[in-house]
Amino acid sequence: MAEPKKQSSRSRSKIRRSKFIAKIPTLIRCPHCKEKIMPHRVCSFCGYYRGKEIIVPKIITSKNKKEEKIKEKIEKIKKEG
Repeated sequence: MAEPKKQSSRSRSKIRRSKFIAKIPTLIRCPHCKEKIMPHRVCSFCGYYRGKEIIVPKIITSKNKKEEKIKEKIEKIKKEG
C-alpha cells in the first residue's frame, strides 16, 4: 500500500478536518399552519404540500386523542365532585 512520504502536520490535519462541519438545515414556514419545516417536504404537522392535503399526520390524531382523554377525566372529576 502507498504510504505518505512524511508526517502530516497538526495544522494540515485540522485544515483538512475543518470541511467536515455539520450545517444547520434551512427551514421555511409552512404556508398552511405556519410551523417551521424543511423546504420541498410534506408538512409533518398539518400534512399539506403546495396547498394540497397529502397525508393525515399522526401528530394531529395523537393530540386529539390526548385532548379527548383529558376532557373525559375532567368531566369525570366534575361529576364526582
